[in-house]
Amino acid sequence: MKLLIVFVAACLSHLTTPVQVKRRSVLPVKDEERLPRWQEPVLSFIKKLYRGRGRSMASTSLNKIDALCKFNLWTRKNPFVRETLLTGDVALLSKSNFNASNPTKVFIHGWNMNGHNHTTLINLKNEFLDKEDCNFIAVDWETLANTGSYFSSAASIQPIGVVTGDFLNFLITQGLNVSQLHIIGFSLGAHIAGKAGDHASEHLPRITGLDPAYPGFSMDNTNARLDVTDALFVDVIHTNSANLLDGGLSFPTSIGHVDFWPNGGIVQPGCSETVGCSHSRALLYFIESINGKTPFTSTKCGSYADWETGFCNNNTQTAMGLSVSTLETGNYYLDTNREAPFALG
Repeated sequence: MKLLIVFVAACLSHLTTPVQVKRRSVLPVKDEERLPRWQEPVLSFIKKLYRGRGRSMASTSLNKIDALCKFNLWTRKNPFVRETLLTGDVALLSKSNFNASNPTKVFIHGWNMNGHNHTTLINLKNEFLDKEDCNFIAVDWETLANTGSYFSSAASIQPIGVVTGDFLNFLITQGLNVSQLHIIGFSLGAHIAGKAGDHASEHLPRITGLDPAYPGFSMDNTNARLDVTDALFVDVIHTNSANLLDGGLSFPTSIGHVDFWPNGGIVQPGCSETVGCSHSRALLYFIESINGKTPFTSTKCGSYADWETGFCNNNTQTAMGLSVSTLETGNYYLDTNREAPFALG
């Protein structure tokens, strides 16, 4: 058991430790494994019955989590110096540069990251602020994300999601334009985003899951992970999706309305022997999609093998990333470059 724990911890770190990763040409994902939209109200109702579990956690536990989570705001008026917001603090919010009428982007980081100065976070913030005048908010759960134990951090996902949902509910009471709210979660952060959406007082318009973490989660327990009932539209980018023993860190099965599988979704070009590289590519692809001149054009298909052979050439296409069509459903495939710029058009 100790050996297994050590192995899992090594696989989940974002260190550049060389390992041998298997690459499969076909990902075992079937369209029927996705949840048809007609079933969503049923699953949503079932989840509501269990919502009380998250909300009935000891108040001291939630208070502790709340104290460890920060909500950092950047806007075009304060693009470099963050402002920290607190749930329920109307005076602090009114003194900040938060503009309830502007679009609001909320980013939730993953394990061994933070929500204030991590390089990819700053790049994401800069791209969004360059694109439009918006509120960019990062959920900073650094203390719980840097425990040294992946599973310890994963155990905090649901209460962090509840606390984040409470923060969103506070913004809603203060006039937040919910129709322009977009939550983006990376790795464990994707499941926090799902819980926040589940806990929110209004059905959120969109959640983007960037390579949602798989170890410690399951398809069956939708209450503990991101799923299609958490927002009106859930798009997922899979870049390291396979079983852990095959070198995968994220869900190997479709869990969104639209699931993207760049390069087959398991190992990304240029990342064949680097742990964490393929996993992080989902975030890099999304960042590039915000202002990139070349789109990540993707084609709906039953499998990567079928897409490679041209079997789906006449099928529906959409762009992976920020500009995805929210009217689409299903699995979409594409290839990318080995290094930035990654999009091939």
